Parts: sequence; structure tokens; C-alpha cells
Amino acid sequence: MKITLRMIILAISITVLTATPLTLHATDAYTTQESTRPTGRRRNLPPEPPPAGVDPTRPMIALTFDDGPGRHTAQILDVLEAHNSRATFFVMGDSITYFYETIERMHENGFEVAGHSWNHPELTLLTNEEIRHHIIGPHDRIESVIGPTTQIFRAPFGATNDRVLRVAREAGFALIGWSVDPRDWELRDAREVTRNVLQYSRDGSIVVLHDIHMTTAQSMERAVPKLVERGYQLVTVSELFYYRGIALNPGQIHRSAPPRN
Repeated sequence: MKITLRMIILAISITVLTATPLTLHATDAYTTQESTRPTGRRRNLPPEPPPAGVDPTRPMIALTFDDGPGRHTAQILDVLEAHNSRATFFVMGDSITYFYETIERMHENGFEVAGHSWNHPELTLLTNEEIRHHIIGPHDRIESVIGPTTQIFRAPFGATNDRVLRVAREAGFALIGWSVDPRDWELRDAREVTRNVLQYSRDGSIVVLHDIHMTTAQSMERAVPKLVERGYQLVTVSELFYYRGIALNPGQIHRSAPPRN
């Protein structure tokens, strides 16, 4: 790999900045968990106007991808772009330096990029300051590449507790869970993952996938066109909640959105 000046700068700056049960079935109702602790300093960005091309009267699904970017991420982007679809990528902070061009591509083509910690620890086992480091640090790293972006975060393993929610609330971040887990991380079988995505996804679903697996990328080549054929719009998490009128408030966990009326 050719080491560029930009990659060196990003790598140096890292030192400066320095479970929810898994299920194959979809959640039937919109679910939110909120911290009840006092609100601290918030870092909310002003709301941005919605992107063109989303029809709020049609069903929507938010595909989300964790643990990347990786060498199979580009294949997933190719499929989504070919079908005029978007997704949200929850990226590892430690990978951003080496895949900053992929993150730039995501941003330029309307995908959403958010943090998934630096290196995938279970946040509930960490101190408050360590939790804050894993929430804010990767977000700042992302913004150093693409500029201001949505303040959402997905906890590794989906593991949260009241302390994690409180730290997220004080930092100004909404937490994103999921309602459909096709278990791509376990099955490593493109056909089975495709079947699970198609069987359990519905209007308002948030689907958790992992773009570090080749079989996940292969499954998207089958699942994405099928979902589009069935009339679903594949949107980002923020788009899903924007068009369903749900605020992504700091200290809340959002696992799905209500279906359209």
C-alpha cells in the first residue's frame, strides 16, 4: 500500500484525539430506550435538509454495516449505488486512516458514516472517560475526513447500560441499535444471509450487517435488488427517522422506526 502524506497526518492525529440479544426476527414496534440522568453538554449539529429522491409515502429500510471499512466494503457500495440506494456505515476508528478514500466515497455518494468505537471493546466494562473516548474519538476522526456529520453511534455488540446512555447523552450522541440481525457474522453463507434479510426485513427495519465479510458483500448482490424490487427504499438511519418524524435525541437507543401510516 502506498503511504501518502495525508495518511501519515491522519495516523498522527489519532494520538491527539486520543448486549442487546441478537435475533433473526424483526421488532414489531418502534423501540427506544432513554437515559434518565441529567443532560450535560450537547454537541448537536443543526438539522440538514433531507436529500432528494426519498418518497416519504413509500416503505423504507435502513441497512447498516458495522466493523469496517474493509476490503469488501467497495463491493457493497457498488451494489447500493447501482440500485440508487443508501445505507449507514458504523466504522471502526482504527480503520479510518487506511480507508479514508472509501469514507470519502461514502460521503460523496450520500451514504451515512458514523462511529462504532476505536477497536470494538464492550463499553459497559469501561470507565466513563473510556466510554467517552470511544464515542467521540472516532466521530472526530470521521469529521476530519468528510466534515460535519450526524452525531449517532452504535455500541460494539449492541452492549449498553445506564452509564453508557448517560455518557452518550452528555456527549450529544443518539445510539442506534437494530431490529433485524441476519447473523452474517456467524453464518458466513451468502445464501442464508440473503434469505434472512429478505424474510425478516419490513418497513421501518434497521438491519445490522458487517461489511468486513466477503459473504456479506455477496449477499448484498442478491438482497439489495430484491428489496428494491419489492418496493422498499434503502435509506440511511437519519433519513429513516427524519421521514418518520422521529428525533434522534442524545442518550436514546433507536432500534427501528414506526411503519408509514
